[in-house]
Amino acid sequence: MGYMGYMGRVGLGLTLVGLPIVYALSGCGGQKPAGGPEIVGAYNLQPPDGRKVDTSKKSLALIVDTSGSMGGSIDGKTKFESAKHSLNVLLDNLNAHQEKSHFLEAGLFSFSGDTVINNVPIQAFNYGLLRDQIKKLEANANTPLGLALAYAETSLDREGKGLGTIVLLTDGMNNVGEEPDVVAEQIKQANAKYSDYPTRVIVIPFATDPKPFNKLEKQGVKVIPAEDAQALMDAFRKVEELIMEAPE
Repeated sequence: MGYMGYMGRVGLGLTLVGLPIVYALSGCGGQKPAGGPEIVGAYNLQPPDGRKVDTSKKSLALIVDTSGSMGGSIDGKTKFESAKHSLNVLLDNLNAHQEKSHFLEAGLFSFSGDTVINNVPIQAFNYGLLRDQIKKLEANANTPLGLALAYAETSLDREGKGLGTIVLLTDGMNNVGEEPDVVAEQIKQANAKYSDYPTRVIVIPFATDPKPFNKLEKQGVKVIPAEDAQALMDAFRKVEELIMEAPE
């Protein structure tokens, strides 16, 4: 799927060609964004019928918290600057692997207001596009962490061809929509119910108290706390290792 995307606001019936897909919160169903996942109620975690997974490939959904608090300072830089730097290093390293074996797909998600934006759809790893879209991210939104996990999962199911991994970088707590631990449990249940390959979920709490994320660990989520910029670099090195390791 190319970058030419669509924007669909759930329940409003609005579709604009040429923009990234935007998923807005809705309590009552809504229209299917053109080219995007079908949303029933707030979201639908059922994979498409006949979905096939190539276990030699990996599909990565990167979620970047673009809430206003990411504009706060740490180690002489904003948290957002540190996040972008660490993400770019991760992309550099993944690109080196990709050039050798062409095994990776990746997409990018962020927040805008109360909505989740699919900045880059899940597709063959596009190093230049991912770096360009990360550069354009701004910290000015709320924090719909649970919704972001749900929409990343639906995108992996509908657009990804490999084993799925979701990586969520956040500096705060969910304040819009379903709680992330609830969604993580729903993802796990949906994977089992529909005999889908399990999605690996990794959450990096950055410069924030990691204790509230214990609920996610109980759902099998890998939580990698990062108290400062250097720890964030280390966390993304661990993410790279987890992405590259052979499936169990």
